[in-house]
Amino acid sequence: MNRSDPSEVLEYSPDSTLPGAMGDLSDIAGDQDVEVLRLLYGVARHMSAVFSRYPGHEGLISLAFNIVTLNDALCKDEQPAGELLPIACELLKHSLDSFATIGNNWRVHHKALVIVVKLLRQYPGHLPALCDVTILAHLINGMLEISTQWDTEIALQAGMDLVELLKLLDKRQLKELSGRGVYNHLWTLLQNCESTRPDYLIQIITCIEYFVPHAELITENVSLCLLHVAKQLPENQEVQRRIWNLFAVHCKLSVEVTRQVLALNALDAAFAVLQQDNVQMSCFVLEFLESCRKTAPQTVSQFCLKQDSVSEVLMKITVPHGYFELMCGLLACIIDNCSVTTCAKLFQLKMVSRLEDCARKVPQHCIPVACRSIEKVLILLSSDTMFLAHQQENNFQIFKTQFFGESHHLFIQDMLTCIKTSSQAELVYTLFQRFVRVCPQEFVPSICTPDFVKCFITSFSRDIVLFPEQIRRIVFSAHIFLFQIKTKGVIEIFRDAGFHATVVDIIRRSESHDILTVIVTLSFLSLLTSKYHEYLKDLKPLLNCNMLDTVIEKVFLFGHDEHGTQFGDDVTRIFLTMTADKDVAQELFRSNHMDKLLELLGTNFPSVIHRCVIHSIGNIALGGHKVKQVLTHRHVHHLLLDILKEKAESEDPYLLSACGRLLHILASCDSVKREFVELGCVGTLLRVLRSKRDHSEVCWRALGLLSSLGFITAVHRRYVITQDVLDTVVGILSTSTHGKVISYAALILLAIAELDDGIVMLREMGVHRPLDKATRSSIYKTQGPDLERWAGHVVEKLSLYTVTVDPALVPGASLPPHRRGSCDWPPLLANPFLPVDVGCKCAAQMGSDKSLDLRCHSPVAVGLDDAAKQQLSQLGFDVRQPVFRVGRVYGSSHGLCSNCEMDGMSEELVIRPHGLTPHQYQCLIDNGWYRRGGVKMFRLRQNHRVQCCDWETRVSVEKFNYKLSKSYSKVLRRIPSETRLTVESLPSHFSQDAFHLYNDYHIKKHDKPTKSEYSYAEHAVNSPVSNQTVDGVQYGTYHQLYRLDGRLVAVAVIDIVPKGIVSVYMWYSLDKEVSKYSLGVYSALKEIEMVRELSRTNPEMKYYYLQGWNDGNKKLAYKASYPPEEFYCACITPEWLPSLETVKEAKEKYLQEHSHDQNGHPSSTPIAVETTDKDKKVSPDVPCSAFEKDRAKYEQLTGHKPDVSKMVVCLNYTTYMYLGEVFSTFSVDQSQKEIMERRFEELLVAIGPDLGSNLVVDLKVAVSNN
Repeated sequence: MNRSDPSEVLEYSPDSTLPGAMGDLSDIAGDQDVEVLRLLYGVARHMSAVFSRYPGHEGLISLAFNIVTLNDALCKDEQPAGELLPIACELLKHSLDSFATIGNNWRVHHKALVIVVKLLRQYPGHLPALCDVTILAHLINGMLEISTQWDTEIALQAGMDLVELLKLLDKRQLKELSGRGVYNHLWTLLQNCESTRPDYLIQIITCIEYFVPHAELITENVSLCLLHVAKQLPENQEVQRRIWNLFAVHCKLSVEVTRQVLALNALDAAFAVLQQDNVQMSCFVLEFLESCRKTAPQTVSQFCLKQDSVSEVLMKITVPHGYFELMCGLLACIIDNCSVTTCAKLFQLKMVSRLEDCARKVPQHCIPVACRSIEKVLILLSSDTMFLAHQQENNFQIFKTQFFGESHHLFIQDMLTCIKTSSQAELVYTLFQRFVRVCPQEFVPSICTPDFVKCFITSFSRDIVLFPEQIRRIVFSAHIFLFQIKTKGVIEIFRDAGFHATVVDIIRRSESHDILTVIVTLSFLSLLTSKYHEYLKDLKPLLNCNMLDTVIEKVFLFGHDEHGTQFGDDVTRIFLTMTADKDVAQELFRSNHMDKLLELLGTNFPSVIHRCVIHSIGNIALGGHKVKQVLTHRHVHHLLLDILKEKAESEDPYLLSACGRLLHILASCDSVKREFVELGCVGTLLRVLRSKRDHSEVCWRALGLLSSLGFITAVHRRYVITQDVLDTVVGILSTSTHGKVISYAALILLAIAELDDGIVMLREMGVHRPLDKATRSSIYKTQGPDLERWAGHVVEKLSLYTVTVDPALVPGASLPPHRRGSCDWPPLLANPFLPVDVGCKCAAQMGSDKSLDLRCHSPVAVGLDDAAKQQLSQLGFDVRQPVFRVGRVYGSSHGLCSNCEMDGMSEELVIRPHGLTPHQYQCLIDNGWYRRGGVKMFRLRQNHRVQCCDWETRVSVEKFNYKLSKSYSKVLRRIPSETRLTVESLPSHFSQDAFHLYNDYHIKKHDKPTKSEYSYAEHAVNSPVSNQTVDGVQYGTYHQLYRLDGRLVAVAVIDIVPKGIVSVYMWYSLDKEVSKYSLGVYSALKEIEMVRELSRTNPEMKYYYLQGWNDGNKKLAYKASYPPEEFYCACITPEWLPSLETVKEAKEKYLQEHSHDQNGHPSSTPIAVETTDKDKKVSPDVPCSAFEKDRAKYEQLTGHKPDVSKMVVCLNYTTYMYLGEVFSTFSVDQSQKEIMERRFEELLVAIGPDLGSNLVVDLKVAVSNN
């Protein structure tokens, strides 16, 4: 059967009649009775005519409803659910049109109205086609009348049907209905709440809620109506909740339609209710205000500005604990938006204190709410936005002061104490973090009382065990707290409570999957370590709790992946802080920690871990030469060099920097430096310099290591600083502007400038130009004193030893012939620059020290042939007298004073004389020159303060009596018999026994690295004076060999000069068996006795020279214990002074003469110079210089000023001429001329007229390559 056309199923029959009684048609289902369906179809076809004759007839409407309810039965499977067949839709349309003709007599037609609404609810999809706005308004107004005027069952059902009907309407229909009186009808019914049942009232409110978002009639009456209903039903919570929700929506809509006044009126109404302090209503009002604060914040801000008493009311109302957070949020809103006056009033009311009191009274489960509420206040206190906008920064600071000046931290302490759950721990520690963060630094000491700190430590130790899921938050809170603490006493509380052990235990107990806890805790541990180091200077507690072992264990566990990079910086700070402490570093070296660090270095960890370990090992290596020896024996430098070679062009320049630093520390002795060179270190460093030329730190680290290698023994230096090295260094020097880079580049050049042939090459390369620019630039001077000092030394040496000839500028210039002399330094070298590949092993080229001539080397003057004698005679020399020949002249400076151990410049004048005669040596000593070993002579030029000047000391042998000193007599009594302790005096020479004893002494006594045989010979064997016999007296340099039972136990180096003996240096065995004899004192007494014996044949022999002494240097104090003594300091006095009393007087006189006030006038205030107690303040002091006194003495002796233009120089050991001729003949610029004139004049007045009359200074001629 085809059921798509109903006419085929039920044929219309004009004879069909309407049944008299239809009964319950809903029992008919489907096709069970086809005849009945045919009759019903015929009835439906005639319904329209019947509706026109009987409009609004309830029986007809009921019949139509029953027929339409059979729609599903008629449709069966052919129509979707909720759809009408055309015949049913037509019938329903006629029903609604008929219903619209009914008047407002709802008492008569209420059943029909209910039936129609049910039909519409059943078929919502056909609502727009069936009903227009007029019909809908008619229906809804009717339903409203029924719901308020009829019996309970009918009214309640009508209200429910109405609500369901409104759900079916769209926005357009609701908006149109609000203009047809429906919206006003609803408000009228709501206003008559006294006569309306509460359940009906709720249905009315529900209907209004549908209309409110679409209503345009926002009036002040709405607020009054809602407030009226709220007051009439204060105990009905559902009504109150719905009313205040309407209030909130009304306030939001008022803002949206720019009618702020209406919204403010609504807030005023709510505020009036709040003032009644009704608990139930206050809760709903708070919810309303909180909703408004979120939806209309600007309106609430205006309301807060308008009502200064809002906050006061909020503070006084009584609300349940559940609404505590809402009240605090509103207070926070007031603080954030109100005026400064209102804020001041809040603080006067002790708002936060009241909040804290409330929080203490709430149950445990409400503690999180209390903490969150207080945190809102703290957040506001941490922001100056509002006050900056009003330019009220001072007021804001007052508020902060008032807040933190009170006892609010006690509330935090209470909260820490009463934590019971994990969620409470989370919120309380969050509140604690906020409190500590916003607390002004000046209040931290008053807040961090011992009780507060102890409470936190106790809570910390408890909660990390009770709430493991909150460990990271708890540790982070401790981090913030500790970061703010800057008081030693508080840090001591942490230490005494063993807080560090607790933190280390957290790391130790962390599981392999809990990497985040490890990262957070390591960060905190690094801060704790720095605090212990900064304030307590005590890291032993951290070491005792095995902190480093735990950290290293976690590095091994987590350090291989990306997490190693995350906590690498914290591990670095921990390791470097620990190893920076000397005591801790020594303990780590003695324990097995060095093995663990080296194991970390050899593992595949991220570069941040590697450079951390390398820096830590470097700090430990600074502990002394023994540590360095252990590291080199374990081939650490091999591993570092491999890293350098592999990572020379890597993206982590700081790893290269760390390697360079540690290698620089290890390169402390000649044997290690030679091994570095043999392993290709120089070539690797050149690769690093070329690839990381733009990275300043890597560059200066590499240059620093290269400079250390460059200061290898002079005989081997040529294999390190090759032409390739020089080209790279000069290139960097010409382009870099970084102070340390230029400083170390200058230091490398300074190393090669020690070689006579090397300095000629530097001059030919023109390195003096960028260096001179560096020393004159104010930018470079701010980088530190090393740059100016080292670069200045190179420029000075170039200027004082070489002159340049430019054949292009002087076409006819002829170079003086070059003849290598025995006075070239270092000796036995034909050419310091050989074409060697520094990247390969060069042990064969460098050779062993045993291949060198290690006999006493004293540079002798070049023999004067007839041509030389003729030239000197023409220059006014008496060729019958020995020439005072000086190979090199330069100045030497020290940045750190050895006497006061403070930064202070001291300078010396240095010469390298050739073949000194005894008389010439004596003249130098009389004028304040001294020798520390080797072939150079030194003299003090100037010092940064008078108190730090060294005094040359000599003992008057004739007047010295050791018997007057009990200590000396005691030493002599302890000395063994001459059969056991023998003393042998031999000319200076090299011996293996003396060499081994020399190294043993320096390692044990001074913790110095071992010297090579060549370095030993250069210091203890070589001498500027040649041994010779004059009138039966043997002058020169001798070794006093002390043997005990045939074993060499001490060696003293002495110079025998016409007026006595000079004590140059001594070393001895430190064995207990030998130390008890005090061989240092005994050797001095023995040498004084030698002077007495020599004076019998030579009456001029009457002094024993102890050389440098300073009353503030304990190491030199023994030199003033052989009275009577004489003292000489070229910077303070031109004569030898007879006693210590006269030394004191001379210093006081100098200070009085050279002290000035702020205006530059001489000061009349006496200046005390004796300061032995380090706790006392050092009195004012002034620098001192020797030049002026030397020049005055020279002019007094000669009657004229020194004339350096008449000083004789020797060019290339062949050509002699005056210095003035050199200036006019060669390319000597003004800068070099000034240096030569100043330094050579200084030399003339420092050696005195006797030596100056026969002075010859060697110069080398360099060919300009420009």
